[in-house]
Amino acid sequence: MGRRRAQVRRLLSNSTLSFTLCALLLAAAACVRTTPEGPAPGAGQGSVPDVLTPQDRAEIFRQVWETIDEHYYDPNFRGVDWRAVGERYRPPAESARSDAEFYGVFELMLAELRDGHTVFVWPRPPGEKDEGGGGGGLGLKLGEVEGRVAVVEVEPGSAAGRAGVRAGQLLREVNGRAVEEHFAFLRTLIAGSSTERLFKSKLRAALLRGGFLTMPRRLGLTDHDGREFAVELSPEDSPEPPDVTARRLGGGAGYIKLRRWIAPAHEEFARALATLRDAPSLVIDIRGNGGGETRVLLDIAGHFFERPTYYGGFRNRAGEVQKYHTRSGPEAYRRPVVILVDEESASASETFAAFMQEAGRARVVGRPTAGSTLNQGGRRRFKGGGELRYSTRSFLSPSGRELEGVGVAPDLEVALTLADLRAGRDAALEAAEALPSGGGGARR
Repeated sequence: MGRRRAQVRRLLSNSTLSFTLCALLLAAAACVRTTPEGPAPGAGQGSVPDVLTPQDRAEIFRQVWETIDEHYYDPNFRGVDWRAVGERYRPPAESARSDAEFYGVFELMLAELRDGHTVFVWPRPPGEKDEGGGGGGLGLKLGEVEGRVAVVEVEPGSAAGRAGVRAGQLLREVNGRAVEEHFAFLRTLIAGSSTERLFKSKLRAALLRGGFLTMPRRLGLTDHDGREFAVELSPEDSPEPPDVTARRLGGGAGYIKLRRWIAPAHEEFARALATLRDAPSLVIDIRGNGGGETRVLLDIAGHFFERPTYYGGFRNRAGEVQKYHTRSGPEAYRRPVVILVDEESASASETFAAFMQEAGRARVVGRPTAGSTLNQGGRRRFKGGGELRYSTRSFLSPSGRELEGVGVAPDLEVALTLADLRAGRDAALEAAEALPSGGGGARR
């Protein structure tokens, strides 16, 4: 039981949406596959080998605790008694029977901070691919719709689509157990994350790719007409989707979908915007975008202002704020802008939405964002290959708002409904296109 709990904590803690769900899927694929009833056939493949002595573990625990104690962005540790946390988790860390159990203690300990950016990354098992490559997916995405877990997206040409999975279907069970049972089990293992919205997103992703269940996944679904059926799916490799896609909407507005803020996305965005410069308005879709690089953000934001504009800043442990400004391009897009967000718009996506909203440069449409905006500026590697990644700064919007644990509230909130999903309707995009004035014009 202890080993299984450590594996699940590893899955949930290593995978913040601020780095997109790719990290979650890869971490899950490397986990030993077990079920709530016990080890699955072949359990042990891909597990972390034991390389640490008891003395190593005691020393690494001390170093991890001290790193947070001395360098974490908040000297008050988000209201947590960090010394008491260390005293509580030191005994199970020092008595761990394996490296996997030892690393699991860190994940539970760090989760006390409820910070989606502060995680302990396990060493990669032999043969595991680097982050960002491989792993495969099941070809569908889950969301919370009208209080239920439902399919919200199916990849064209995927095994899920071929098996009859469609948006708007309800997920009843996974591998023979009710969704609610899985969630209750997972909640006993981890304290949470920056917000409940972010944590629920992780739980839904774990149902599809979490290492606590065997592959293939057997999904019990309810179709649009109430018919119950089941499909069995295994991970498939699929082409990496582009970071930037663009088109014109039916009413003439420009539309740019930005999947992540990673170079060279700023160059691709500039090319896309050039083809849409005559559009009467522009919709920027950052739904599901878990974050990326500040320099890419500033380059893209600069396309909407005629001169460098204060973007916001990052406050460190000492209370000092490093301020950032947009990087203006040769010609600003001056027409109305609308930004689409949802509960998986995290980190860099949230700072962009807040900046454009506060500057009066865009309207924000959709659902409240993840609320995970700390800066993961600290990294420390340890013997055995594990790595602590921790927050060193908190983001402040141009008006001085701290978004961590809160997120960005849309100007126009559009709920996700089963009726819209089943009709193939993107109500948020329709609402964004229909706004009469969008955001303001470019600031001089």
